Amino acid sequence: MSHTSFHRSMRLPRAALALALLAPVLSLMMAPAPRAAAALAYLPAEKPIAGTVLFDYVGGEQTFVVPIGIHQIDVDAVGAAGGPTSDGTPGGRGARVTATLAVEPGDVLYVRVGGAGLSGAGGWNGGGNPVAGSNGASFGGGGATDLRTCGASDTDCSPLDSRILVAAGGGGAGGISGGGDTAAGDAGAAAPDYAGVRGPAGGGGAGTASAGGAGGVDASYANGGRGNGNAGTYGAGGSARYTGTSFRGAGGGGGGLYGGGSGGTNQYYGAGGGGGSSLVPEGGTLALAERAVGSQVSISYSAGPVTDVRVDVADATIVATGADSTSVTATASLEDGTKVPGLEVVFQSTDAGQSFGPVSDNGDGTYSAALMGSTSPGDAMVTATAKGSIATYDVSGTADVTTEGYALTVEAVTDTLVATGTDSLTVSASAESLSGTPLDGLPVTFASSDAGQAFGSVTDHGDGTYSATLSGSTTPGSATVTATVTGAGEPTLVGASVATEGYSVEVRPFAEPVLGTGAATVRVTAVARSASRVPLSGLEVSFASTDPGQSFGATTDNADGTYSATLTGSTTPGVARIRAVVAGAGTPSTPDVELVTARYDKPSITASTSSTSPARNGWFRTPVTVTFACAGTLPFTVACPAPVVLGADGRDQVVTRAVTDGLGSTASATSAAVSIDATSPSVAVTGARKGATYKRLRKLTCKSTDALSGVASCEVVVTKKKSNKLTIVRWTATALDQAGNLATSKGRYKVKKKVKKKTTHR
Repeated sequence: MSHTSFHRSMRLPRAALALALLAPVLSLMMAPAPRAAAALAYLPAEKPIAGTVLFDYVGGEQTFVVPIGIHQIDVDAVGAAGGPTSDGTPGGRGARVTATLAVEPGDVLYVRVGGAGLSGAGGWNGGGNPVAGSNGASFGGGGATDLRTCGASDTDCSPLDSRILVAAGGGGAGGISGGGDTAAGDAGAAAPDYAGVRGPAGGGGAGTASAGGAGGVDASYANGGRGNGNAGTYGAGGSARYTGTSFRGAGGGGGGLYGGGSGGTNQYYGAGGGGGSSLVPEGGTLALAERAVGSQVSISYSAGPVTDVRVDVADATIVATGADSTSVTATASLEDGTKVPGLEVVFQSTDAGQSFGPVSDNGDGTYSAALMGSTSPGDAMVTATAKGSIATYDVSGTADVTTEGYALTVEAVTDTLVATGTDSLTVSASAESLSGTPLDGLPVTFASSDAGQAFGSVTDHGDGTYSATLSGSTTPGSATVTATVTGAGEPTLVGASVATEGYSVEVRPFAEPVLGTGAATVRVTAVARSASRVPLSGLEVSFASTDPGQSFGATTDNADGTYSATLTGSTTPGVARIRAVVAGAGTPSTPDVELVTARYDKPSITASTSSTSPARNGWFRTPVTVTFACAGTLPFTVACPAPVVLGADGRDQVVTRAVTDGLGSTASATSAAVSIDATSPSVAVTGARKGATYKRLRKLTCKSTDALSGVASCEVVVTKKKSNKLTIVRWTATALDQAGNLATSKGRYKVKKKVKKKTTHR
């Protein structure tokens, strides 16, 4: 398995390494220290404090970064085996090197896992190539597995010289014409010679601590020397060779600190390659790997147990609200001070009312949680326990936390409420710990000893102050306002007094009476003021009168503490009491005032008639004067009408006149019907003509007419004066009309006696 790691450019000093086989060559002794990453103060969160990383063969370079807190690693490296033959003859076994290496956190080590030898090719990382036979029956040496402090891309150091551990590879097997294979050398061992019918083919030599293994010798009688193998070199096994037509090939040498030599080759067979040499650090072990184990590198490490847990409290003093909190942090450290993440950390407190939120592993060796305070003032001890470190035991640390009480104080109220039931003011409270720290976020409510008072929603201003609107009652007096909290401990509560004063609504006096016309109006105004003479607007004011005939229009709130309405008077003279009425706003003082209603007489006019002569039979015969009399409370727009003289003859003559006062009230009068007849009737006598002579007395008749009032009487008075022969008849005819007008007519006629003739008798 491959493991991703960090590459750092910083170098750190490290302990010396030793070879288990022989003293290292000068170049090895001068090998640079492992590359180091930038120093960290804690184990990265993705790195456990103990673990094993397994590197398998991948055909390329891999890296391992030493975790923070790690100062030594255990390495188990297995070199690759040489290539096996087709008939089952195995290649040489690889070496297995184990060692404990001193390292520093952040060191970067480069891991190369050797590849197994193949048919026709050497294994990756130093395995020597075989000679290819006509049927391909040749096998490469196994690659070495090593640990380096320089990578392939580094230009300022030699990767080969930086090797600090090498597990050598085994040699590759050789081939024989007609079937069969020749054995190879294990790591650190030479391959056996092969004595064939055409002469011997020497096996490859083993690499040593200071030189590569010798190549095998081609001692065949036909082509002697043409197939001598190549010797191993520093870091690589020798490759087999043959100059001429080949038939069978030799195995390649195994890779290692120094590679093994390749086998010798002749035309019909070849020998196996030798194994490479290993580099074993001081105190390490060297063995041959079991054939069932492939090439690999296992790196194990352990940081050791956590030895210290330090507890820090962000604010060592919290307030007994039950909602106050602070942050607690535990730092888990190794013996060398390295901080360790990835642990199970548990917080506890000696105050049973305190609790902790989820613990956060911050990935840098610190662990934090929120501590929720209780409602119990006093001192408590907070313990952080790092559970189950490497040695599987718990390590704890402690810190002290103080819980202090607090006070909730209602600020002094300087305003005075008015007992309208609608007046309001703002009340404020401050919450402060005993050490003077403002406290916000509390569930504050307000209450009053006046049950009629109410409070709106409370505003938390975020600075330790709280406010709400207090709606006053209709009860004058003093009340105590307190602030309380629910479920936030038992703070010291300090209340404040709120004064409620009464008020009055007084009707302003009237400057003059109102006229009792039933339509006369006057403006009525009331003034609403608190006991301290503060004008009050916003009341529901109306007006009432003891005179049921009086009425009031809609009331206008003038927004300056005055209220006005139009009063329409009645027709009832006298004194009425006017007062203001306030609805739903307590019981204010509402003194009344007098309003006088003056008597109001509408205009009146009467007509009377007079004449120098009395009427007869309803008729006047002299002019009639119509006189008017006027009365009323208010002046008339025009003076009372002047007398009117009726002098013309006529029947049922009338005179009508009217008057109007300043309010527009009108009265009219029509005189009684007046009939005037100032014209005498006509009179005449029938039965005789004036001055006529008649033989006998005439019957006289009085005849009279009158166009207006009519004839009341018509009489003829006759006087006679007789003589011997003549009677003079005088008459006087008198006619009287209904109005009393008199007319006379006089005349006479004669009555002449008839003279009797004397009769002569003959």
